[in-house]
Amino acid sequence: MQAFKRILFVADRSKGSAAALRKVRELAEHYGATLTLIDVIPDYAGHYVYPETGEGLTALREALREDSKKELSKLQQKSLPKTARNNRKQQLPVVIREGTDYVEIIKQVSDGQFDLVAKAANNNTGLGARLFGTLDLQLIRKCPCPVLVLKPRKKIDHSRILAAVDLRRLPGKARNLDEKVMQFASSLAGMEEGQLDMIHAWDLPYEKKLLNEERVGLYKSVRKMSRELKQTEQAHLKALADEYALLNPVTHMIKGKPEVVIPRFAKRHAIDLVIMGSVGRGGVAGFFIGNTAERLLHELNCSVLTIKPAGFRTPVR
Repeated sequence: MQAFKRILFVADRSKGSAAALRKVRELAEHYGATLTLIDVIPDYAGHYVYPETGEGLTALREALREDSKKELSKLQQKSLPKTARNNRKQQLPVVIREGTDYVEIIKQVSDGQFDLVAKAANNNTGLGARLFGTLDLQLIRKCPCPVLVLKPRKKIDHSRILAAVDLRRLPGKARNLDEKVMQFASSLAGMEEGQLDMIHAWDLPYEKKLLNEERVGLYKSVRKMSRELKQTEQAHLKALADEYALLNPVTHMIKGKPEVVIPRFAKRHAIDLVIMGSVGRGGVAGFFIGNTAERLLHELNCSVLTIKPAGFRTPVR
């Protein structure tokens, strides 16, 4: 599977961008994909004038562009081995746009038909415990292609990959999302020559509340429903894992809420990369605020690749 053909790397001066770009270079080389860098600078046009002369801020805009070009050049140099830093063939194409960062990045994705956006995680929210920042989340929510956000490290290695699947979704588009997650996960696990884990968090809605009922008959029926649900989803998980038997994925089915179970598992087992669908259990594509998927992201502390469901349309035009 050639997972990616055109990759766009967001150079937003995040800490760890050089290591992240180095990793994305490896990704592009492995898949034979093109790689382009993008930076977005503020658009001052029409907003300010010099009161003395009435002139626009052309000089400032040109200065910002020149600064961006220099920063992108430095970033490229840092991402290369010392022996290759003067090799012009290693220089990547660069795009500099003006405007709101996530809007311009998504427009570039559409204009250039990119199939992956990658960047270093940048927590600019002031919430120290969280890995992902505002731009990261905006891209994950609204970008039409997969988004890879890399945890800043000196050397980024994804030797342990976790595919998070949601087997309770109905057949059709939602089921296809689990299959897409597994396709990307298996492809990247093959590239990294690492271990592939699959996880499914399951629970019976309102089980505790129902079990608190005093009627014995209801208690027994709830227990039966729980057992049957577990058996059904175990069978679905095994069937999905069997499709990727060559990689010998290790399956984990854990009872509990995904936003609790998955981050806990990722931390306990030193997961390097989580691959997940960007649609909550409610099945509404593109809606993240308050749903399971976004709460899960806030708890993760590793690199994440998010996949959009079929038919997703970005709100950015």
